[in-house]
Amino acid sequence: MKKNIFIFVMSLLSIMANAQSKKDTVGIDIGSMVSNLQIVDHFENNSRIMDDVDFDARNYEVLTNRNEFVKDLIGLDSDSTYLELINEYPLIIKKINSEHDSIIIRDNPYTNPITINGHSYKRFFRNKYNVQIESLKEIAKKHNITGDCIYMINGHIVLKDPYAYKVVLNNIAKINVTKSSDIKTIDKSKNFVILKIYTKQY
Repeated sequence: MKKNIFIFVMSLLSIMANAQSKKDTVGIDIGSMVSNLQIVDHFENNSRIMDDVDFDARNYEVLTNRNEFVKDLIGLDSDSTYLELINEYPLIIKKINSEHDSIIIRDNPYTNPITINGHSYKRFFRNKYNVQIESLKEIAKKHNITGDCIYMINGHIVLKDPYAYKVVLNNIAKINVTKSSDIKTIDKSKNFVILKIYTKQY
């Protein structure tokens, strides 16, 4: 059910991004939405399978209230999330790849999408609540992972930009680390680890 709710919110954000004009102001209280909206069969059926490529290719971006790059709603806690569509530019986005990387977006990207790390974004949403976030790479460092790593969040493989994906710290339910040496079905010529992060919404 939680996965269905998440996909419904994703779809609603996509619809809003296409429907709103440049001057609109939109607030989405995910907590109340989850408790009050009934998930229709259309979204319920479509939520069962999501390709990793599609997961990594949405054209909206989520920021913290400090304009830190979160990349995706998947890392946020529904109890401390209220998203507002950003319409005031220029906009400085912080922590694009690491602690000190930033980018300035001078105009609304709705008609001319902005490219960040090779991916195009048309809409930016800001969470009004103050939350503490960490990137997937920062989480890996805490688990003493220094070599090659495959990152997964809520069952999805992160195909690129592990610094871009951020997770709210108190929203992490479980972390699993699997070494390639434990996988008996692959060639052991290269060592790596799989870091699997599960949030409370999973």
